[in-house]
Amino acid sequence: MFRPRRVIFIFIGITLLLSGCTALKLREANHMLTDYYLTLNQAKADKDWKLIETTTAAMDALSKEAGKQAAEENEPLNQISFYRIAATAAWQANSAEVVVYAKDGSRLCSDQYFNKAPRDCSMLLVIPYLAGVDELVPTFNEYQARIDSPSAEKPSMIDLSNLFGKWEKLLLGILNQHAKIKKSATHPELKKAVDDRARKILCSNLRQTRGLMIRLSGQDLENDAVQSAADSISKLKVKMAGLGITGDCL
Repeated sequence: MFRPRRVIFIFIGITLLLSGCTALKLREANHMLTDYYLTLNQAKADKDWKLIETTTAAMDALSKEAGKQAAEENEPLNQISFYRIAATAAWQANSAEVVVYAKDGSRLCSDQYFNKAPRDCSMLLVIPYLAGVDELVPTFNEYQARIDSPSAEKPSMIDLSNLFGKWEKLLLGILNQHAKIKKSATHPELKKAVDDRARKILCSNLRQTRGLMIRLSGQDLENDAVQSAADSISKLKVKMAGLGITGDCL
């Protein structure tokens, strides 16, 4: 159940953000991001569609205001923090601006500032890929439902291969940032979270998409697309093992 204070805070927060009357302070922005995130996740769990809509709108407003504030800041570390908030909020709001905010923030993360803001810079490196993964989930769910349904038109093998390729590209994007994050002063829990998400993309998203390909092929493991997916998964396992990412499916 939601606490009334949290719901009221969201309505007040979105009103202030949309009014644009005052400069957004970093602590206030972090507080809003945390509160909106917790509320949004709970609303999704409760299937409270009205609150999901309201909180998503609040996230979108926060991302825009934080991005604006980042551009106006003179201190690079504050800029980086505001871009991290903007990118995270845009991700949760399903906004395409997530890529813009992440790139603008990452440009500031030179070696000098990466070590001073390791959490923010690490997040800015991977958020666009994580947002991309979330964006593909409805497509996977649609294809799975169509394959499960006896009467629905099935996706083509090209559709499934394209989806597999998109998952693969996003995973490689995360893995390409892995070394920089690993050697930084980023908190071990954040490093572990990045590894966990990479592992999930391989063990869940890619493997399940290949599973759909197998079903669509009539359990033909020699099918070219099915075999190509298996080869890609094997190569990714080797790459991830070399980076120290381990797990049951690896």
